[in-house]
Amino acid sequence: MFSSSSKTLNWSIPSSVEELDAMIIDSATPLLIFKHSERCPISRMALKQFENEFNLEDVRLAFIEVRENRELSNYIAEKWNIVHQSPQLLIQDTKGNNISFSHNGIDVSKIKSFLGL
Repeated sequence: MFSSSSKTLNWSIPSSVEELDAMIIDSATPLLIFKHSERCPISRMALKQFENEFNLEDVRLAFIEVRENRELSNYIAEKWNIVHQSPQLLIQDTKGNNISFSHNGIDVSKIKSFLGL
Protein backbone atom coordinates (compact mmCIF):
# COMPACT_ATOMS: atom_id res chain seq x y z
CA MET A 1 0.00 0.00 0.00
CA PHE A 2 2.70 2.53 0.90
CA SER A 3 5.60 3.56 -1.25
CA SER A 4 9.03 2.21 -0.55
CA SER A 5 10.65 5.50 0.36
CA SER A 6 13.52 5.41 2.82
CA LYS A 7 11.59 7.66 5.19
CA THR A 8 8.88 6.00 7.25
CA LEU A 9 6.04 8.24 8.33
CA ASN A 10 3.72 7.56 11.23
CA TRP A 11 0.48 7.09 9.25
CA SER A 12 -2.81 6.35 10.97
CA ILE A 13 -5.22 4.36 8.84
CA PRO A 14 -8.82 4.97 9.87
CA SER A 15 -11.08 2.03 9.07
CA SER A 16 -14.44 3.61 9.82
CA VAL A 17 -16.28 6.91 9.64
CA GLU A 18 -16.26 6.99 13.44
CA GLU A 19 -12.46 6.67 13.58
CA LEU A 20 -12.05 9.39 10.97
CA ASP A 21 -14.50 11.68 12.79
CA ALA A 22 -12.57 11.19 16.04
CA MET A 23 -9.40 12.26 14.24
CA ILE A 24 -11.13 15.32 12.79
CA ILE A 25 -12.72 16.33 16.10
CA ASP A 26 -9.35 16.17 17.91
CA SER A 27 -7.96 19.48 16.70
CA ALA A 28 -5.14 19.82 19.25
CA THR A 29 -2.63 19.28 16.43
CA PRO A 30 -3.03 19.74 12.67
CA LEU A 31 -4.32 16.77 10.70
CA LEU A 32 -3.18 15.79 7.20
CA ILE A 33 -5.27 13.22 5.33
CA PHE A 34 -3.67 11.70 2.24
CA LYS A 35 -6.17 10.08 -0.15
CA HIS A 36 -4.31 7.67 -2.40
CA SER A 37 -4.97 5.19 -5.18
CA GLU A 38 -2.30 2.52 -5.52
CA ARG A 39 -3.37 1.86 -9.11
CA CYS A 40 -2.72 5.45 -10.17
CA PRO A 41 0.88 6.26 -11.15
CA ILE A 42 0.33 9.97 -10.43
CA SER A 43 -0.89 9.12 -6.95
CA ARG A 44 2.12 6.88 -6.28
CA MET A 45 4.46 9.65 -7.48
CA ALA A 46 2.72 12.29 -5.32
CA LEU A 47 2.87 10.03 -2.26
CA LYS A 48 6.55 9.29 -2.75
CA GLN A 49 7.35 12.98 -3.21
CA PHE A 50 5.30 13.89 -0.12
CA GLU A 51 7.06 11.24 1.98
CA ASN A 52 10.47 12.42 0.79
CA GLU A 53 9.75 16.11 1.48
CA PHE A 54 7.80 15.74 4.72
CA ASN A 55 9.64 17.33 7.62
CA LEU A 56 6.90 18.64 9.91
CA GLU A 57 6.59 17.87 13.59
CA ASP A 58 3.43 17.89 15.71
CA VAL A 59 1.23 16.97 12.76
CA ARG A 60 -1.03 13.92 12.63
CA LEU A 61 -1.08 11.88 9.42
CA ALA A 62 -4.00 9.81 8.14
CA PHE A 63 -3.96 7.63 5.05
CA ILE A 64 -7.00 6.56 3.03
CA GLU A 65 -6.58 4.14 0.15
CA VAL A 66 -9.56 5.23 -1.95
CA ARG A 67 -10.10 1.96 -3.79
CA GLU A 68 -10.04 -0.03 -0.55
CA ASN A 69 -12.15 2.41 1.43
CA ARG A 70 -14.43 4.33 -0.90
CA GLU A 71 -16.82 5.03 2.01
CA LEU A 72 -14.24 7.12 3.87
CA SER A 73 -13.09 8.82 0.69
CA ASN A 74 -16.63 9.86 -0.19
CA TYR A 75 -17.40 10.79 3.42
CA ILE A 76 -14.52 13.23 3.74
CA ALA A 77 -15.35 14.83 0.38
CA GLU A 78 -18.93 15.36 1.51
CA LYS A 79 -18.00 16.48 5.04
CA TRP A 80 -15.52 19.09 3.80
CA ASN A 81 -17.60 19.99 0.73
CA ILE A 82 -14.84 19.26 -1.76
CA VAL A 83 -14.64 17.32 -4.99
CA HIS A 84 -13.01 13.91 -4.59
CA GLN A 85 -9.66 13.59 -6.30
CA SER A 86 -6.81 11.15 -6.07
CA PRO A 87 -4.21 11.85 -5.00
CA GLN A 88 -5.54 14.45 -2.62
CA LEU A 89 -4.16 15.95 0.57
CA LEU A 90 -6.64 17.41 3.02
CA ILE A 91 -5.39 19.60 5.84
CA GLN A 92 -7.14 20.70 9.02
CA ASP A 93 -5.48 23.25 11.27
CA THR A 94 -5.95 23.55 15.04
CA LYS A 95 -8.83 26.02 14.57
CA GLY A 96 -10.81 23.59 12.41
CA ASN A 97 -10.06 25.39 9.13
CA ASN A 98 -9.39 23.10 6.21
CA ILE A 99 -8.03 23.11 2.71
CA SER A 100 -7.19 20.50 0.10
CA PHE A 101 -4.58 20.07 -2.59
CA SER A 102 -4.45 17.47 -5.31
CA HIS A 103 -2.09 15.97 -7.84
CA ASN A 104 0.95 18.23 -8.44
CA GLY A 105 -0.45 20.75 -5.96
CA ILE A 106 0.51 18.49 -3.05
CA ASP A 107 3.54 20.30 -1.68
CA VAL A 108 4.99 20.58 1.82
CA SER A 109 5.60 24.33 1.37
CA LYS A 110 1.85 24.82 0.79
CA ILE A 111 1.10 22.87 3.95
CA LYS A 112 3.49 25.03 5.93
CA SER A 113 1.97 28.20 4.48
CA PHE A 114 -1.58 27.11 5.37
CA LEU A 115 -0.53 26.14 8.89
CA GLY A 116 1.48 29.36 9.35
CA LEU A 117 4.79 27.55 9.82
